Amino acid sequence: VWAVGDAGQVLHWHPQDGWDVQQVADATLRGVAAIHEDDVWAVGDGGTVMHFDGTAWTPVDVPASEDLQAIVFTPRLAGWIVGSSGVILHRDGPDAPWSRVASGTTRTLRGVFASEEQRAHAVGDGGTILDWDGTRWTATTGLTSADLRAAGAFPGAGIFAVGDGGIVLE
Repeated sequence: VWAVGDAGQVLHWHPQDGWDVQQVADATLRGVAAIHEDDVWAVGDGGTVMHFDGTAWTPVDVPASEDLQAIVFTPRLAGWIVGSSGVILHRDGPDAPWSRVASGTTRTLRGVFASEEQRAHAVGDGGTILDWDGTRWTATTGLTSADLRAAGAFPGAGIFAVGDGGIVLE
């Protein structure tokens, strides 16, 4: 289990030893994705992206200075990062660089989910819902005006978004 927070803190749970706390960046970290024990990513304010290789955390250069909110990887290790001002970053695989992808919104995106290489979903402020079809992001409108905080899925149950006021969308 991994968690991130203020002042660049990363927390890692070890079943025998409990929580290990490290400061790995100066910026507040807001999202974390663990692919494996030796492949963990964290994102945060000011375009901060950090990578853990099993030994040390190192900064990763990305084409963004916005506050980054969430990160996710597909089973084949394509990655998505979302953040303020509608920023979306993508990489096609483990050795590919991160690049910007037009989102069509300036609202803060707070959650991202990707189940496969050509399908992803991002959610954010003001009920923003975006769907990636392998080529571009398309907005779904009119479902809610609540700020959405996260997106995810359960096998056989569809995709969900959750947000302020206890809203759950499927």
